[in-house]
Amino acid sequence: MQAKKKKVIIAITAILVLIAALVGFRMYLHVNSNQKELLREYALSDGPWAEQSIWESADGQAYLLSKKTSDDKIADVTAYFYFDEAWYPFQMNMTYGNTLLFADETDAEKFTGDFDIEDCVFTVKNLKATNENGNIPQCETYVFSEVVNYDELISQLPFDA
Repeated sequence: MQAKKKKVIIAITAILVLIAALVGFRMYLHVNSNQKELLREYALSDGPWAEQSIWESADGQAYLLSKKTSDDKIADVTAYFYFDEAWYPFQMNMTYGNTLLFADETDAEKFTGDFDIEDCVFTVKNLKATNENGNIPQCETYVFSEVVNYDELISQLPFDA
């Protein structure tokens, strides 16, 4: 009788631990999802998608060019990266959470990356090719700051925009 009671207590304890773990995991997913959604909203309101702007990387090897007309809710953003001794344009789109998708002029997906934005500094990191033949920038992290005078710099960019 004593052994049967012990087995029941162990089974109930195991079930309670399993339920607590599942509830904790679901709470983690919910909080993480909310944080990514807040980051996404912040990037749309204060990042490259917010208005017509130019964002330059700290090393001058990458730019984000945002073109927005008054009718657009968010700007189209083109990322320009310098590698293999040439400038390459990529359409930059935000997907789920803090993930970016970079596509070439034919809309072919070339690589993905993650972003973060804090205090008007936009960071692109963790670039990964979407296929084996992907030609992507070699730098692991790009840190962008918004250029103050759009009209002056747009004619001085090192590539054809």
